[in-house]
Amino acid sequence: MTTVHLAAVLPLLASALVAQTPDFRNTTWGMGRAQVVATEGTPPSQSGERGSEIVLRYASARLAGLECRVVYIFAKDKLFGRSTCSSENTRRRTTSLQTSR
Repeated sequence: MTTVHLAAVLPLLASALVAQTPDFRNTTWGMGRAQVVATEGTPPSQSGERGSEIVLRYASARLAGLECRVVYIFAKDKLFGRSTCSSENTRRRTTSLQTSR
């Protein structure tokens, strides 16, 4: 019985011990709000709550040479969503949303 439990827990433990590589502006899924703000290096231009989620907005950020807005979304103080919106001019606008699995 103990062997079965240990076999079920080992893969979960191993995946938790593997460090995530930052993949978007040096953030990783599951980071806390304070960690993301520290990584950004400046306070957000706007923050608020949307239901049980906390949203941080950075109105002025540069991504791939474009001026963008970056939005981080947290649930239970864990990063689970990120969104960017950029605009070179009023005719061209792109938006992307990423969420953790």
